[in-house]
Amino acid sequence: MAARKKNPIRIGIVGCGRAGWSMHPPELEHYRTRFKIVAACDRMKARREMMADKLGCVTYKRIEDLLADPNVELVDIASRSPDHTPHA
Repeated sequence: MAARKKNPIRIGIVGCGRAGWSMHPPELEHYRTRFKIVAACDRMKARREMMADKLGCVTYKRIEDLLADPNVELVDIASRSPDHTPHA
């Protein structure tokens, strides 16, 4: 019997600043057969537009909207350190 190919886990990134843009996505790219960024969330419109343009993902201004997206299976919290606990 042939092994079933697993689909990558669909990730939503919260916070598209230094970590959410220049650290997490490049690292996840090394594991593209396991993970796919499908959504991103940031208060700043320019950052949301950058994520949509470069990664082809849907974007949200509010974390609540990202969490309600049924396409997101795993949330990657890349917001500012003081926001990690409230976002989690």
